Amino acid sequence: MSKKYYFCSLKSGSSSVGRASASQAEGRGFETRFPLFTDNRMTDNLLDKENVEVPFKYIGYQFSIDDNVLTAYYNFRVFFNGKHVDFYPTLQFIIPQKYFDGIFDYQRIDEIVFNLGMVESISYWKTTCQHDFIVACHDLSENQIEWWKDLFYYGLGEFRYKNNITTDKDNFIKFYPNPKYSIPKPKSDGSSLFVNKIIIPVGGGKDSVVTMEELKNRHDIIPFVINPNKPMRDCIKTAGFSDDDVFVVNRQLDPVLLKLNEQGALNGHTPFSAIVAFCSLMAAEMTNTSMIALSNEESANESTVANNNDIINHQYSKTFAFESSFRKYYKKYISTNYNYFSYLRSITELKIAEKFSHYPQYYKVFRSCNVGSKQGNIWCGNCPKCLFVYIMLMPFIPKDELTEIFGSNLLLNDNLQETLFQLTGLSETKPFECVGTVKETRAAIAKYLSENEPEGILVPYIAKCKRSETVMDLIQFGAMLNHYNASNFIPEKL
Repeated sequence: MSKKYYFCSLKSGSSSVGRASASQAEGRGFETRFPLFTDNRMTDNLLDKENVEVPFKYIGYQFSIDDNVLTAYYNFRVFFNGKHVDFYPTLQFIIPQKYFDGIFDYQRIDEIVFNLGMVESISYWKTTCQHDFIVACHDLSENQIEWWKDLFYYGLGEFRYKNNITTDKDNFIKFYPNPKYSIPKPKSDGSSLFVNKIIIPVGGGKDSVVTMEELKNRHDIIPFVINPNKPMRDCIKTAGFSDDDVFVVNRQLDPVLLKLNEQGALNGHTPFSAIVAFCSLMAAEMTNTSMIALSNEESANESTVANNNDIINHQYSKTFAFESSFRKYYKKYISTNYNYFSYLRSITELKIAEKFSHYPQYYKVFRSCNVGSKQGNIWCGNCPKCLFVYIMLMPFIPKDELTEIFGSNLLLNDNLQETLFQLTGLSETKPFECVGTVKETRAAIAKYLSENEPEGILVPYIAKCKRSETVMDLIQFGAMLNHYNASNFIPEKL
């Protein structure tokens, strides 16, 4: 029977601990910030802020390592409808045995686990959006506080928009860290990293397929998934990898959160890609890997709602702005070992669609439909994501093949008329989905119509467009296929 080791954090002010095996780390001054989980779970006596009304607390975290499985446990507390409610979500990291050596740097792991707790807390904090947020288990520098204020504010941009929250960033949230715990200096040991390995988060859609296909023959790929579903596993299998090659994260939300939502708690979109970002650091740390290749494209930078005074972007944590700030954050507060970047940042959605069209082996297994993922991992055929992907592929895949992929000709679905207007800039806002730019959508349609007669929902669309606009859209199509965005962190050797 394997032995399980529990660690929570280094003592405040303790000396750094290098990479060591679990058995070597015993007795080196690791302390728990609260008792290990019992029937009473965690206690709430870590920080006394009686003079401040604080309905939300990040009470604590801990992690355990059992062979090749690391599990992180969290405790958050919110004040809802006149009472305290505790949440206990978990994250489980399953390291592929082929990359597991049982040797870790516990300081770095501890910092990643803590920061994952900060981003996980967003899902629970948003139920009440209380201004004061106590971080009872860790200190934060002023720069860290500003970084987290940005993520909470802009990462919840869609949430604020839909819930009519109009406050500015400074009044949205205030953090109270615990100075009892020192802020560790970032540790790096780049000499021991495997430079030819690349972690690739796989979501089951066309983007990560392109990244895997272009890199798998030149590098040792570690597919990475969170709460894997059938499209993710099928895409990974089609790429030639087995289950034993995959780094798996099982994310378990506390079911009490759903009960609060049923009772009227605030709800809405959270910056999931920020969770992917910090989880990918853990994958890099546990596999001794440096490079993490995301598949976020240039068009993620376009806001969902045009607003000169704010950033309302469904894809904020996929943007270059987030990628840039995240890189600075982990290098300053966790480690300079990692190299987090988006492999597709330099190109457009149209170019990605063209590249994907060259991999017909994925046509029957890839999925990008969030609605359909809850209905048996299908293309629902009625949502903005389905229509957008369909339009992106129209210039590159014959109509009969597209119909087979999606189960129907989406252009003949009258229910998608308003969605088309939103995707093409003929409505006030874009859909709150991970979709490309207005220009990309219009260019793809223009290219399709240059070779096909308009049908279905394209007829009213054409009626709303000026002839000069459609000509320009067609010109833009060629330009977008050849466009290169120099604002990226793609390593030169790739």
